[in-house]
Amino acid sequence: MAVIVPHGHLLSINIGRVDTCDDVLRDISVRSGGFIASARNPVELDWVKQHAALGVISLALDLGRAMEDAGAGKPRAGKRVITRVADFLGGEIVDEGPLGHEAELVTRGGWDHGAFRVGEHTVPYLNEYMAIEGPSGRVATYPDTIFILRKDNGLPLAVKDAVEGLDVTLVKVVATALPLSSLGGGPGRCRGSARTSWASTSQDTSPSAGGGMNSRDQHSVVTRPGSGRSSLEQCRSEQRHQRWKPVTGC
Repeated sequence: MAVIVPHGHLLSINIGRVDTCDDVLRDISVRSGGFIASARNPVELDWVKQHAALGVISLALDLGRAMEDAGAGKPRAGKRVITRVADFLGGEIVDEGPLGHEAELVTRGGWDHGAFRVGEHTVPYLNEYMAIEGPSGRVATYPDTIFILRKDNGLPLAVKDAVEGLDVTLVKVVATALPLSSLGGGPGRCRGSARTSWASTSQDTSPSAGGGMNSRDQHSVVTRPGSGRSSLEQCRSEQRHQRWKPVTGC
């Protein structure tokens, strides 16, 4: 179902293969000016448990809170926010410097194609950042998480908001460190930098922001010196590790 706003109200109900319906919705999005709101049919809870990236919404909420605590969006907060994000997700800072256009943006069929350059690395994108290429070859590939953060205020940079010359930091998080759907590679594990492995998902299905992990029913904490994270965040990490149940199949 798609509800179109910019060019008047349009309601479209599409029944068919997921990939075919996706193509139709993308075409509707292009014709409507680039924005739609969509929802798919209900699915069984067991199907969700087997195939979904469990806990990813709560992870995004927790990450957003960590970024907010670090001052995201405020002038000169960039370094503190970037460090906090990398630590929280177990990510790696790959490069930094002025953003450049390695391949100019082309929009076709509802997809933005192109590539950015950050320092010595190239970041091709297809709506989202898909890979990182460096002087020695491939550094990251989807479903690894790749993101670019502004160095002035620490906020993430979307493809559509990219401005050449903007000072940015390029970060990657390996796929095994975050929750993945069965189609994306199965359960993930969240690793803090230079620390023991911590699973990044839980059975929490409460609506939270940005991608997933959260459990609020326990408060036992194992201290991790130098982690830079609150005791509650530490507790959540351990709960995720304990509560994750691997899924198989697709």
